[in-house]
Amino acid sequence: MGYEETGMTRIQKEETSVLSPSDRREKNTILHVAAKSGNMQINTEEGHNDHRHRRPPLHFFYHQNAEGNTPLHVAANSGHVEMVRLLIVKARKMDAKQKRKLVTMKNFEEDTALHEAVRHNLFEIVKLLIHEDSNLA
Repeated sequence: MGYEETGMTRIQKEETSVLSPSDRREKNTILHVAAKSGNMQINTEEGHNDHRHRRPPLHFFYHQNAEGNTPLHVAANSGHVEMVRLLIVKARKMDAKQKRKLVTMKNFEEDTALHEAVRHNLFEIVKLLIHEDSNLA
């Protein structure tokens, strides 16, 4: 059965092939995996044709996994300051409304990425998130 017959897009099919069974079960995207590991090699820019270096689709930035966590939640929870910064910069490039949406999204426990950072005493990430949206404080 081809991916067209399952309703999957080509990008979803390619992504699924690199995710572990537990990542698929947890509904993580490749961006969640990168955020958890702090691997900033994932391309977030347009213009790459190789599927290993293709920019994730916009909805991946906002995709909630099985716990409701976005990649920003995962990066904040994992203490990856530079990954948090990268995700915010990419959202900012979209527009201010998209950036605000990203930093204020709540998981299924009603926590934002800021809550995750505070819970784990990750002060650099706390400062970064508050700097991006002072209404979070």
